[in-house]
Amino acid sequence: MFHNTTHLASSLTRLNIGVCLCVLTVLLLGCADSKVENACIVVKKSLTAPSSFSLVSSEVVWEGVDTAGHPAFIVGIEYDAQNGFGAVIRDCKLVAYTLDGDKIRWDPFCAFWPCEGIQSLDKKFQAKLMLGMNFGLRDSTALTRK
Repeated sequence: MFHNTTHLASSLTRLNIGVCLCVLTVLLLGCADSKVENACIVVKKSLTAPSSFSLVSSEVVWEGVDTAGHPAFIVGIEYDAQNGFGAVIRDCKLVAYTLDGDKIRWDPFCAFWPCEGIQSLDKKFQAKLMLGMNFGLRDSTALTRK
């Protein structure tokens, strides 16, 4: 009987450690910027080797709502990833997407716009063009909503 009590205590200790690790993981993941995380998901879906993706820098360029009332975002993502030949290259894209409940939605034909790096002077101009193509917005003052 003593052996069973020791085994039970040991199992409960492992369970408590497991629960603590799960809670800590959720808390740490909650600290990350979900707008950037969502944009990274969109970029990874377009890559030949998504597991090679490594975020270099990011910036939320615009956030607001599309014409349907869904939360909408344009995020600059600079990253390293392998191309089809296995070489690691650095790329930068402005990524436009909306949230529909818990689903991330984007148009694969116009969700990406190449940028010259996050510090590019043209990113605001590029974002203005993306507003109309992706969210049906034509108002250039919409960029001030960030």
